[in-house]
Amino acid sequence: MLCEADPEAVQALGLKHSLWSANCKSAHVAFLLHGRAGRHDAMRPFLRCIPHDFNLIFIQGYVEDPLGGYSWWPTRGSLENWSEWIEDAKTAAMRVLGFMRASLKYYRLEPRVKLAYGFSQGGALLSLLVQSEPSFLDAVAILAGAIVPLNNSLAQNMIKPRVFVAHGLKDEKLSAQTARSGVRYLKARGFDVTYVEDDVGHKVGAQGLQALSLWTAGL
Repeated sequence: MLCEADPEAVQALGLKHSLWSANCKSAHVAFLLHGRAGRHDAMRPFLRCIPHDFNLIFIQGYVEDPLGGYSWWPTRGSLENWSEWIEDAKTAAMRVLGFMRASLKYYRLEPRVKLAYGFSQGGALLSLLVQSEPSFLDAVAILAGAIVPLNNSLAQNMIKPRVFVAHGLKDEKLSAQTARSGVRYLKARGFDVTYVEDDVGHKVGAQGLQALSLWTAGL
């Protein structure tokens, strides 16, 4: 059952969130990050792709969005024009990383595997996080999100998370061409990337969901 974190936990960790407990401290832990104008439980539809024996932490953005809900940074420009929001996104990525680390200690979790799923803006945030701190997460799913190049120094032999990318051929917010370019960028930097396209818009289609389920099951 998905349960909203109590006020004491929110105050201690700094971000609103909800939990799905597997009642096993060593089970895989998955962090889920919504897109623009979402809430902590907005990633619930992706539960179908994640085994029930995972511990799940759904994190909510901290910037109130004019469309309603919350975002990870103030929206300026499109997902394609990341030069307009990359600095805010970097700040958000570090804040989320701090939350992830603190939440494992707070909830006394000792996972065998740590992974994260991010949709749209949440996916763009994760693309920055895995480049800044590649050794923290074991796997990351970027779902209809931008892969933002940092061009920082990463050794080819450095341990990096496995990456899953799902994108729509008809995505009106971020073109499939841009997504493919991002995938090539990650592969060139030594990331193991699984890429799936679907004939959909700014969402994850049936083929992407099926592939995500199989990818997750293989972790």
